[in-house]
Amino acid sequence: MQIGCILSPQFCIVMNAKNADRPALATFLKECYQLIIASAYDDKPIMKHELQDEFCKVLKFTPLELMILAATYHYTREGRCITVRALAELVNKSADFDEVDSTVDGLLRLGVLDHNRGRNRVTDDAEYGPMVKRKVMNHIRKNEEAELASIKPVGLTGVLEYARQKLFDHDMLSLQEAMDEINYLKMLNPELTIFRDKEAHLDSVEEYIILAICAGYYTEQAAVPITYFRRYLQYCRAEISMVLHEIQSGLWGPMKRGFIVIKGEQFMDEEFSLELTPEGISHFMPELPDQFKKRRQALMNNHKLPKGTLLPDQINKVKLLFDDEMLPVVNDLRALVKPTFFKEYKKSLAPADRMRGITVLLHGHPGTGKTELALQLARESKRPLIEVNIANILSKWVGESEQNTRKLFRDYDRLMDQQGREPILFLNECDGLLSRRMEVNHSVDQMNNAMQNIVLDELERFRGILLATTNMTRNLDAAFERRFLYKVFFRKPSHGLLVRLWKLSIPRMHDADAAMLAERFPYTPGEMRNVARKVKLRHLLGNGKGYLDTVIALCQEERWTGSNEKPLGFKHAV
Repeated sequence: MQIGCILSPQFCIVMNAKNADRPALATFLKECYQLIIASAYDDKPIMKHELQDEFCKVLKFTPLELMILAATYHYTREGRCITVRALAELVNKSADFDEVDSTVDGLLRLGVLDHNRGRNRVTDDAEYGPMVKRKVMNHIRKNEEAELASIKPVGLTGVLEYARQKLFDHDMLSLQEAMDEINYLKMLNPELTIFRDKEAHLDSVEEYIILAICAGYYTEQAAVPITYFRRYLQYCRAEISMVLHEIQSGLWGPMKRGFIVIKGEQFMDEEFSLELTPEGISHFMPELPDQFKKRRQALMNNHKLPKGTLLPDQINKVKLLFDDEMLPVVNDLRALVKPTFFKEYKKSLAPADRMRGITVLLHGHPGTGKTELALQLARESKRPLIEVNIANILSKWVGESEQNTRKLFRDYDRLMDQQGREPILFLNECDGLLSRRMEVNHSVDQMNNAMQNIVLDELERFRGILLATTNMTRNLDAAFERRFLYKVFFRKPSHGLLVRLWKLSIPRMHDADAAMLAERFPYTPGEMRNVARKVKLRHLLGNGKGYLDTVIALCQEERWTGSNEKPLGFKHAV
């Protein structure tokens, strides 16, 4: 079938002029309507090749859509409606009634036309039919080609914006209504990757969910809450429940393939969200324009860093010494956090694995280097480190502590996207946050238990690097034991290591003096560092005795346990 219009020489001159120098849209539609009328009188079809002009490309409309828009524009300007049958009669040599009816439905769906009631000015009879919407009329009058072209969802960005407006900004929607819109998008964009995933074998609900998640990413919404689908999709509760069951069990196809992950709120209560992974973005939306990615990255870069964030170049280099039995474990940790190894580790995981990150618990005696090791791992791997302060999480307001706990992991995810690599989430003295859950007797107990449950849920599907330290594992809830992939125990240094540590802490010390101090004062590296700092202060103040005597005196002052000082207060007679 051939569809088109014959252009007059004057109209061709207008079309070939620069966009700023011509009233293109209004002139085109008026001229096009005149040619439609002339063709109807001549009883000839409008030839297709004569309508292959820049307007079809610029406005993204088909020739038949332009003809219908021209006719309805003419009638709308006169304050009248034109029925679908009358439109079909105008172009009866170029398209049949079914084609015209289908095209009108498409323009109504796009919001170009609207069902309106008009009144014939001659007969004063009521008339029903499509009319051009006021917004579109304004675009035509103002010659706003870009705005008119953006109405039709052609291309990935058009599809995602249309999906947001038509499918998700509503109160209630039946599954059939949603699928009619999705099928319309497929018809207009059969080449888009998001509609060509043959391996997935998705049903209607799954297609809708994936399109919603992609649209959420495009509109800069981090994740789409699953409650949305349960509340606003009608007449398909059974289908939604089946998909949710697959999602929660980790058996849903897009999750097994690593394209979509769960971002939890209260996972056990089904209050969670779904989010695209970087692999999912590349798989579903490879056509996404580079300028959008740059704009999104710039938007993320404008966000402030989370509280407690240390960048790698802000961490001072410190030489760490460990016993021979401890050194292989430390070297393994160094290898694990290297970007190249961590990337290979994630690739080796099965698609169904929910926990795709590395979680490490460093526990043992105080002052043995747990905190410093975490800092040095961040510096060596060039990763930002977010140190969690429990005081910034706890709040006197009801529910705010739980919100802050969730926000901790959301801030981590945002920084991970911003930096393009996994930061290190550092829970120093983690027993303050990961303490045992208890029987609820007060509201504080309920808050603490809720916080533990949130952290347990987040660790279950954590996809980054988490380091936690504690001196008292007995205070940790037993459920956290499984959540830590590595549990590294820091023992007190051996005699040989103590000698090396004393020489490292106070460089001018002789071997014999270091051996004597190691024997008399088997201190931890943290305590040795305190002694070394005080030695420097004594030297600067100029009130030190002999060098070795000063070190010994300061060592004796370092610990208050076992001292000969009398306690303050009263002593009861026996």
